[in-house]
Amino acid sequence: ILQMRISAMEEAYWQAHPDQGSLVRWPIVGSLIDPSRLPEPLRKSLASSLADWEMDRLPARIPALSGMLSSDVGNGTSAVLYIHCEAGTDRTGEVSGAYYMQFLKWPFAQALYFDDHVQQRNISVESQHGLQWFCYYLLYKLQYPLTSCDP
Repeated sequence: ILQMRISAMEEAYWQAHPDQGSLVRWPIVGSLIDPSRLPEPLRKSLASSLADWEMDRLPARIPALSGMLSSDVGNGTSAVLYIHCEAGTDRTGEVSGAYYMQFLKWPFAQALYFDDHVQQRNISVESQHGLQWFCYYLLYKLQYPLTSCDP
C-alpha cells in the first residue's frame, strides 16, 4: 500500500510540475532463465532476437535512456534521470548496468560488480539474468567487443 501511495505522489507531482520534468514508468522484471546455462547456439539465437521476446525491452529502452540524457533541456541545463524500482528488488541495477555496458563500454563483470556494491549486496538473480541477456545481445546482435558475459 505504501508503494502505491508513493507512486501516486510521484505521478501527482510531475503532473503538477511539467516544467520540471516527467515521469516515465517502465516495468522491469528481469529473467528467470540463466543464459549461461543454455547451449551456445540456443543462447546466441535467443540473445540475437532479444528485442522480440524479452519483457524488459532493454534493446529499445537503453538507447532511449541515452537519448534522454543527451537531450537539450534548455538554458544550458543538463538532463537528470532518477531511476528506481518500487520494491527494491534490483531492477534499477539491471537498467543502469545495461546502460553502463552499452554506452560506457563497461564489461559485464564490471557493471555487475558496481551494481552489487551500490547496495552492498548482490542484485537479485532475475535482474542479473536480465542484465546478462542484454550483455549477450550486445555481443551477438550488436557485435560489441565484449570478451565475456559471465559474472
